Amino acid sequence: MADFASRLRELRKKGGLRQQDLADTLGLAQTTIANYEQKRRFPDERTLGTIADFFGVSLDFLLGRGDSPEKADVPARRRETPQHLTGLAREYCEVLRRGERDAAFRIVDDARRSGAGIAQLYLEVFSPSLYEIGRLWDAGEMSVAEEHYFTESTQLLISQLHQGIQSTARPKRGLRSVVFAVYGETHVIGARMVSDCLELDGWDVYYLAGNLSMRHAMRALLDRPAQLLVLSVSMAGNLGAAEDLITAVRGEKSLRPMKIMVGGQALQSAPVLWQKLGAEGTAHDAVAAVAEADRLSGV
Repeated sequence: MADFASRLRELRKKGGLRQQDLADTLGLAQTTIANYEQKRRFPDERTLGTIADFFGVSLDFLLGRGDSPEKADVPARRRETPQHLTGLAREYCEVLRRGERDAAFRIVDDARRSGAGIAQLYLEVFSPSLYEIGRLWDAGEMSVAEEHYFTESTQLLISQLHQGIQSTARPKRGLRSVVFAVYGETHVIGARMVSDCLELDGWDVYYLAGNLSMRHAMRALLDRPAQLLVLSVSMAGNLGAAEDLITAVRGEKSLRPMKIMVGGQALQSAPVLWQKLGAEGTAHDAVAAVAEADRLSGV
């Protein structure tokens, strides 16, 4: 069965390109291409779009989700430039890249004392910073250790901020949701931020982090009936897991009334991909996810 690694290798060889040739064209390291083809790494959405554009194929074909390379029905992808962080996000990113976790925590604490809300910090500081760190890592400008340090520090901060949710959240509204990242996903910060923002909006949230198998996910959904399921997919290679789970949910009679929302970096390259997966809604950030959740629940 075709997948991204085999399709990339196939397209490269068909074009008579060495790994170094492709790397030079895409502005990547040769080792990055090698890691892609050996399934040791997976590109972010921007790089996936660039590769698909370079070979003139659809994203579905590149990911092994279709046999036709035609891209006529695929929306044009933007070639994104490096994100220029501003304000608190830039300060936060700079100090954490220097390994100064305490300084990063003080930046966030000072912002909270100045009146910044939790959702605001998620949207304006953590999300853009994490996006930039992902870009740097994918471009080979940041080591795995540095990326892990940045991510773990941010997760720790989010856990600390969560302690203040009860005092600032809306009263409970009788709305229940289950939130997690699909099987194969270890990137869970996006799902966690959505979970916290839903809590702030008065939802009861059953947050399950990530990498949940089909069997355990279905058991959780059956044991805890909810109006809304929120799935996070960061890596395009895990879109199949999302589709399989949604199909299983739709096949379970008792779960059919539940609305499903999907989001994450893997969906950014194709605006209608969430519909193809079988979901009723999507959102590009945690704050937008709350508005979409309210819409889907009819409140």
